[in-house]
Amino acid sequence: MREREQLLAYVEQYVTGNIETEAFASKYLRYMREEVDEEAFVLRDRLLFQALENVLERYAPSEEELVFGAYASEAEVKSRVRTIFGKLNDAVVWSDEAMAERVSDRMADETIDTQEMTNAVCFACASKYACGPEQFSVNFYFDGDGSIGAEVDYAERRDIRAGAFLLKYDRFELDEPKLLHAVRWYLEEELGLARDAVDIELQFTVADGFFTNVYRR
Repeated sequence: MREREQLLAYVEQYVTGNIETEAFASKYLRYMREEVDEEAFVLRDRLLFQALENVLERYAPSEEELVFGAYASEAEVKSRVRTIFGKLNDAVVWSDEAMAERVSDRMADETIDTQEMTNAVCFACASKYACGPEQFSVNFYFDGDGSIGAEVDYAERRDIRAGAFLLKYDRFELDEPKLLHAVRWYLEEELGLARDAVDIELQFTVADGFFTNVYRR
């Protein structure tokens, strides 16, 4: 619990503007990799602290790196950190049942792992926004009732003059029904599995993370 309180206090210093982004990212990543035992955290906190680590790993202080769309700007980092900090401090009571591993007794015909689920969301969102899938980044999470959702960051790259770009960021969430819809779209459009030919279930284990079981009818 002490480690959690120390981390929250440090993140709060950044959220309140007392630490510069580059210094915060460097110290946070070093601390998480070298000193923190993540196994001591409850599952929900572990996922949120890992999500924070993921966005800080993508932080790019220079504009030259941002034009490739694979990195996070200071504005994106600040927005994402505030969101995660809010979730770490919310008043929702996260029961053990809501955070339990979700596994099925049914033998799956196919399994869509975390990376392919990420691809599914990116491709489905790209179809909706008429842009490239590389403009989206995805974080999966548990909701308070034990459902699985996804938080999606959208970096829209706009030409502002020859050879220069402006990245506009947006964020939206997919609840479990919308996430299932995105995976179904991906199965049909990208993998050729018709919607009426399969059943799917979102799953989670500590060892494998988030994944989807596919059952052929």
